Amino acid sequence: MSSSDPRADREVFVTNALEASVRIGLVGLLAYVSIQITKPFLAPLVWGVVIAISTRPLYGRLRQAVGGRSSLAAAIFALIGLVLVIGPTVALTGTLVVEVEQVSGAVHAGEVRVPPPPDEVADWPLVGSRIHRTWSLAATNLESAVERFSSQVRAIALWLLELATGVGGAVLLFALSIAIAAVMHTQAEGGERVAQSLARRIAGERGPELTSLASSTIRGVVKGVLGVALIQSLAAGLGMLALDVPVAGLWTLAVLLMAIMQLPTVLLMVPISIYVFSYADALPATLFLIWSVSVSLSDNVLKPLLLARGVEVPMLVVLIGALGGFASIGLLGLFIGPIVLAVGYTVLGAWVDIDEQSLGQEALE
Repeated sequence: MSSSDPRADREVFVTNALEASVRIGLVGLLAYVSIQITKPFLAPLVWGVVIAISTRPLYGRLRQAVGGRSSLAAAIFALIGLVLVIGPTVALTGTLVVEVEQVSGAVHAGEVRVPPPPDEVADWPLVGSRIHRTWSLAATNLESAVERFSSQVRAIALWLLELATGVGGAVLLFALSIAIAAVMHTQAEGGERVAQSLARRIAGERGPELTSLASSTIRGVVKGVLGVALIQSLAAGLGMLALDVPVAGLWTLAVLLMAIMQLPTVLLMVPISIYVFSYADALPATLFLIWSVSVSLSDNVLKPLLLARGVEVPMLVVLIGALGGFASIGLLGLFIGPIVLAVGYTVLGAWVDIDEQSLGQEALE
């Protein structure tokens, strides 16, 4: 019967531990350096992956239409994506600039007229009298009202400038992300194998299942959150353009941001509809009010239809993802945040459920 030498066992343990520490340290160092190198491109890379996954069925149909030529299909996909992103954004930015200049010139020229407030406003609790006084000042002397609140107006102007700058930066990132997604489409099969192998390394044999779940979650959130937000903002913008609502481009952008953050757009559309009654005829103003309320409530119909094709994600998760993404990386985070957090929430929930099922089976055995 052989007996082991404790000193030799300790030496072997120390040698193995040291070797493992060196290997882990080298892998960690390589990962850190790689992240630092790719950090400027991390956001477009993530968004490129999201776009590639969510548009994979569309790319497949496009490739079939061009006879299976992947490169040609990817080029057409990138061209269509750039036109859809850059075209409306340029039009929106141009509209914002023109409308802001028009409003500023009209205010200085005294051409803007604010209707006097109803007497009932003064009876509102807490803030009624103050709102009535400010509204009355704007109705009688708008320029004096602007001068009185010059600091607040300046802060709003700076915020709008930062927002416009963020929109420009987001457009560039979106354009780069679309190009990355087009390249990923041509390498989709290899990328899928790598993703499944990595998931199998992390989660064992259930790794490919979690990978498929993450892909379906991305498609569901893109359709059910971003898709609904785009539909609502487009419909609201068309309605405001039809009624010549001032700074319609700005309000359209606000509707888009509110819809992404899961805030009720009716809070913005109803005041705009009330303002439309001050200058438009009763019939078109009433139709615009009905249109605005319908657009605001359309998410109750669209979200179940589109999210039902993916997975169930609580709206609170989407809201936290949107606000957290916006606070972390700016305007682009409004789009990336909900998707990343929804994927993490869904995959983690499935992982925990898998572990519970495995423990239950082991207990039965």
